[in-house]
Amino acid sequence: MQNILLVFLKMHRNCTDKTLALTLGISVDQYKELETGDLLMTRKQAQKLGRLFKVDSKYIYDCAMLIDEYKTKDTILTITKNSLFSVLDRLEALIEKLANEMSSKPPIKQ
Repeated sequence: MQNILLVFLKMHRNCTDKTLALTLGISVDQYKELETGDLLMTRKQAQKLGRLFKVDSKYIYDCAMLIDEYKTKDTILTITKNSLFSVLDRLEALIEKLANEMSSKPPIKQ
């Protein structure tokens, strides 16, 4: 996932990752993490970028927050899905155990 707005502004203004990292006072690796949403952008960073790109920093910050929200929901979904598969595996094991126990007992006479 990438912050498309940030990528567009960077390309439109012919900026490099190094220039943007220097503007923000962070390393190039940290800037790349900002661009991919792996590092949460602060309002102060958005303001610096807004001044550099001559755009309202609200758009830059909001875009970063949307990416963070998406990544958070994706992580929650993955954890939930894995938990459900774990529960299903245990349930299948219990059903198999019950079926084996029932097949080994003589039928109930009525």
